Amino acid sequence: MNVIAKDVVEHYRRGFAMLDELVDLISDERWKDDSDPVAIPARWATHAAVSAEFYTQYVGHEFDWSMVPDWEGPLEALPDRAPFKAYAKEVFAGLCERWENKSDEEMMLQTGYDWTGYSKLAQLLYGLRHFTYHLGELSMIVRQSGSKESPWH
Repeated sequence: MNVIAKDVVEHYRRGFAMLDELVDLISDERWKDDSDPVAIPARWATHAAVSAEFYTQYVGHEFDWSMVPDWEGPLEALPDRAPFKAYAKEVFAGLCERWENKSDEEMMLQTGYDWTGYSKLAQLLYGLRHFTYHLGELSMIVRQSGSKESPWH
């Protein structure tokens, strides 16, 4: 049985749907606007997606940081909105491929991320909390930029 994995993946799906809609609510001009250096939408969106990719890798110590966008790097190195959305879609597809068919027993196996809890389930839940934390930041930036609503799934 793989009820646990399917449920966790479903909550990531909802988060990625929210991320996609939030990115759509940000104008091209605002996407990399650094008038407020701590509220650059491209940075927080990229950090959310990269973090989700990191925490949903089955073996985290093998994560290749050179293969993901550098969310802390120079603004011009951050992806524009369309390439970012394509990257986020790939992250979610990889997450599904790795996790949605794991058995409940496999979800209880020990994780390689000792700070997230004991099990693979704890690892994914930690990653989901991290991901949604940054979605909240991005949602606030969207609202401060004039949008009346933020998506919720």
